[in-house]
Amino acid sequence: MTKIKVFFATNRNMITDRHGSVKYQGSSEPSYRFGIHPSDFRVGTANVRILKGEAETPAHYMDAEIFPESYENGKFVVKGSDMLFPKFLEDLNGQSNSAKSALVFIPGFNYSFEQSIERAALLSHIYSTEDRQLVPFVFSWPSDGKLRFSYDDDLRDARLSGEAAGRAFRAFVRLMAKMRKKDECNECISSAFLVAHSMGAYALRFAVKELQKYPHEMIPVFNSVIIAGADEEQDCFLDREKMPNLFKLTGDVIIYVNKADKALRHAENQPSLGHHGPCSETIRTFKGRLSVIRCHQVDYPYKDASRHQYYRESSEVIDDIKLVIEGVEVDEFNNRKLIEDGVYRLERYD
Repeated sequence: MTKIKVFFATNRNMITDRHGSVKYQGSSEPSYRFGIHPSDFRVGTANVRILKGEAETPAHYMDAEIFPESYENGKFVVKGSDMLFPKFLEDLNGQSNSAKSALVFIPGFNYSFEQSIERAALLSHIYSTEDRQLVPFVFSWPSDGKLRFSYDDDLRDARLSGEAAGRAFRAFVRLMAKMRKKDECNECISSAFLVAHSMGAYALRFAVKELQKYPHEMIPVFNSVIIAGADEEQDCFLDREKMPNLFKLTGDVIIYVNKADKALRHAENQPSLGHHGPCSETIRTFKGRLSVIRCHQVDYPYKDASRHQYYRESSEVIDDIKLVIEGVEVDEFNNRKLIEDGVYRLERYD
């Protein structure tokens, strides 16, 4: 068994006891709702067990703690993020036989709070290598997780969560920028990766729009942004009202797409980025900084009937993402076949 600590920010309506531990009340668990306001967020840490040999459910949520905050005269006296991010940095700086990098995750549609924590832990586990350990940070917006409401409800909540996500990411960007400004930092605390899945890509759009309010802080803190199964529009990197400024935050963007993805067939954003990839003009505009990886030929485990979870269940995709995180040169990706400039197809393992 492996225990993983997950750092999180959330604008969900979280219930805690007097010690800050997250608690739920059975079927009345309210974390699919917003907190006081969609733009407000709280931060904390959670613990997850990763069990070996359990292919179906290897990640198991244990507990979570919300960091305390207090106000006086309408201003923060104690701010949770002022405690969270130094602790996050401590974990990045902790003793290890391998380098450490930050892994920021934005989950998609139909995740409970616990599921978003579990998924962040699982991704850090499966994308880590002997040479690089990933420290997970997740923004858990209030998607439902139980199909209590409709797809449209989660779409609305992803949009309304943009301000909170942007503010949380702004704190993360400022931390990384501050550390990079000091010569005392090294590779392990200056490398960071962002993964957005499904409707998480749509939530990312509105987080980027919030960050645009602070143009001097739009700096490339992420080595790569990885987007998989995106419930987004094909022109999202060209339209000024969407997220062309994502490229100001990262060295490159890697988009994993699958034309056989059943979960995206009825998505609001059509034709979807996750089905077909970005439009040709996008690929030309961001040549050398944007890669499209077609995944329709990779192996799909039997449990992924929707072909939407390949970013965490397909061995070909997992191995490809590991190479991205390791910073391997494109010509060394042996399992990619070049289709056209900037567009590749992942080959299925024999």
